[in-house]
Amino acid sequence: MAPKSYQIAHIYCLFFLMVVVCIANRDTDNTVKASKFNKDIYINLAKNEEYKEMKKCILVWQVPVIEGEPYNPVEYAVYVRKAKKFAEALNRYFAEKNIDYNCVLDKSACSLDEIFSPQYQAVLFAPEAKTRQWLYKKEVQNETVKKYYLEYMEYNSAQIEKVAEFLSE
Repeated sequence: MAPKSYQIAHIYCLFFLMVVVCIANRDTDNTVKASKFNKDIYINLAKNEEYKEMKKCILVWQVPVIEGEPYNPVEYAVYVRKAKKFAEALNRYFAEKNIDYNCVLDKSACSLDEIFSPQYQAVLFAPEAKTRQWLYKKEVQNETVKKYYLEYMEYNSAQIEKVAEFLSE
């Protein structure tokens, strides 16, 4: 059994990690504003007489070493904010340019059945995807869904011009 001082230090470390995860996952004013912005877009589109079903693209931001295994909570907290920022920037661009796409985040930890389901017309991969061997399987490469592998610079700074051009093709 570990000495009491180590147990106390261990408890403090766990508490600190919990606080970091909670802070990273809390909604900021920007997230709330972006959510309201997206909600307004959907309401306006629904009122439009020429409304049609929007195409969906999925942003695969959680690219684990093993397919379908989610990140640990600390990694999740760090990477989910970046993914939300990118998806919100992309959705704002779609709304401004009247492009009938909507970008959603992958919640399946890159489960192939989920990301290549028929409801998505395109799949956007975070830059880390280029280093994962399981994404180069024949099953993945043979998928007819449009696939786009983001570069680090465009993903980290939410540069969405190339992605929008790719989706417009």
